[in-house]
Amino acid sequence: MIDPLLFPFFLFGFLYSLCLGLKDPKHLLLTSWFLIMLLPQILTAESIPHGLRTLGILPPALIFPAFSIYLLKEKFPLFRKGLLFFIIPILAFDFFWNAYLYFGISRQSPGFYYAYRQDLTKVSEYIQKRNNKEKTYLVLDPYSVQTVQFLTYKKKNPYTLIEPWDMGKIKIQPGVQVIFTQSTLFDQVDDKKGIVETRGKKRIKNFKASYPAFKIKKREYNKFGQEIMRVYGI
Repeated sequence: MIDPLLFPFFLFGFLYSLCLGLKDPKHLLLTSWFLIMLLPQILTAESIPHGLRTLGILPPALIFPAFSIYLLKEKFPLFRKGLLFFIIPILAFDFFWNAYLYFGISRQSPGFYYAYRQDLTKVSEYIQKRNNKEKTYLVLDPYSVQTVQFLTYKKKNPYTLIEPWDMGKIKIQPGVQVIFTQSTLFDQVDDKKGIVETRGKKRIKNFKASYPAFKIKKREYNKFGQEIMRVYGI
């Protein structure tokens, strides 16, 4: 992320290179690189904004402001003499600004905690402590379960994965527990009906209505007061 002090230099450098793009191959390469590397972010809808998809723009995004400062140094002799006193405050501000964004804003953001699936750490800890594969069902999508697979591999993944749209596979027997994560808590109360038929297949749309014998055994909350795990058992 470009901080407020560097943004004017970035904008000037980008526009300058854009204007010279048809005359100078170097500037054409730089602006083309920047614009083309934006396409993975623009053309994909999953998890927007997604920082990893914009990694390709980092070099030109840093070159543009550096080029602006270089032009100022070359065009204005007075600026050249005071360049060091100009650069140091900008670098200092850049350091503290980004540190504040990461350790201040992001650290206190519920959205970041959910985006990085902090809830799955708590879920994995509970699964490892319980360590009962035959009677532990984890309601989670196949993509997100990779985190749980990694964190519980030492215990040989002691759980049975149940996809949110396929909760009919849960077997009712003494000692069984069903674990919902922050992303699947809504799946247990998705519809007033218990079992609905979709494409000729019976699917559970409301866990509590379909399995009245299960009672809440445990709840976990994050520091923002949001529920991140709920465990049902018989």
